[in-house]
Amino acid sequence: MGQYVKNLTQNFVYWEFDGADEVGGVKVKSPVDIKGRRDDEAQVVQGRNGETLVSAASIIIDRPVLEKSYIWLGTVAELISPTIDPQTMEDAYCIAIYEETLSTNGIMKISKARINKRV
Repeated sequence: MGQYVKNLTQNFVYWEFDGADEVGGVKVKSPVDIKGRRDDEAQVVQGRNGETLVSAASIIIDRPVLEKSYIWLGTVAELISPTIDPQTMEDAYCIAIYEETLSTNGIMKISKARINKRV
């Protein structure tokens, strides 16, 4: 696991999906800091319901995450406010697809999120 974690050199803020609000929007939990590595290559991928999505980037991250959660490059300390709604932030992204794969040696799971501006 050591080499895998060493390669996750970027800081991200993660707001975990916490259900829908009364008007159909997304509720999120308090933000937490996570580590990851972003790859800015846009890709056309198939969503869970068969829909075609264009992901803006993919992020290898240090933990499992939930789809419909939000992620932002930076730290909680850098946020304007720890209670800010990520849906109002121009540079926050929604996790459209989350997937786990095994490492090349088959020993550990690698967590990967594909992100969009909104889902």
